[in-house]
Amino acid sequence: MKLRKVLLPSLLCLTIGNAFAGQAFISAEGNYGGPQTPTEELLADLDKYNITVGANGDSLVISTSDKDGNNSFGGGAEGGYLFDTAVQSLKIGAAVNFQYYGDTVYSSTHTITGTVTFNTPVISGTAIATGDLKDNVTYSDYSAGLVGVMNYSFTQAFYTQTEFGLALVHQDTSHIATIGDNFAFNGQSLTEDQRSLVNDSQTRNIVRPELGLSVGYKFTQHIAAYVGFDYIAGSGSSPNPRASNINDISFVPDMMSYKLGATYFF
Repeated sequence: MKLRKVLLPSLLCLTIGNAFAGQAFISAEGNYGGPQTPTEELLADLDKYNITVGANGDSLVISTSDKDGNNSFGGGAEGGYLFDTAVQSLKIGAAVNFQYYGDTVYSSTHTITGTVTFNTPVISGTAIATGDLKDNVTYSDYSAGLVGVMNYSFTQAFYTQTEFGLALVHQDTSHIATIGDNFAFNGQSLTEDQRSLVNDSQTRNIVRPELGLSVGYKFTQHIAAYVGFDYIAGSGSSPNPRASNINDISFVPDMMSYKLGATYFF
């Protein structure tokens, strides 16, 4: 009787312990990527500034769209727990992660020669104009995710890890458009106030699906390195190229990043 009282709790603890057996892990990584947004959709149309080029059909417009930092460097961290399963090489669990994607800057320069009509709050009228108009949109993105994790070991060293869940995306966007210092309107230079067309910013927070996939190699039982990619689905329609105010651009782009990192398994 006494033996039974000792054995039953011990077996129960052992059973519960085995059911929740596994290992915790933490990871740190660098990433390269960011929001995937075509520059020309956002920056190509001067009509969004109430600027009409070639009112008399005699103007020459040279538009150049340059992507500065379509992708940028960032970093991230993750921590979670993997539970053992009936399949020895397969573990499943959950993790939380944080990603910083750096600043992604889209820029465009429009070089104009000819007849131009302005109808902005600070300048209006039609005249012969020469010079540049510069347009810049900057995205600063962070994300925090809660994901399910599946880890499968092909050998004692090589493994793959798949993650799927939800990410809270925090996005700061700034939109600055200016008339260049070299711009002349009927031969007259513009004041600093007249050269400013747009200076807007917006912050967005939205929850979106997240998918990650990586391939890793264990150097020891506890230390591993991995490469992979992470994708967060965007939301909303494509940006309106005629929107002069960043607040009119009601979307969050797809986020794609490639990552290289290290993991410690406890």
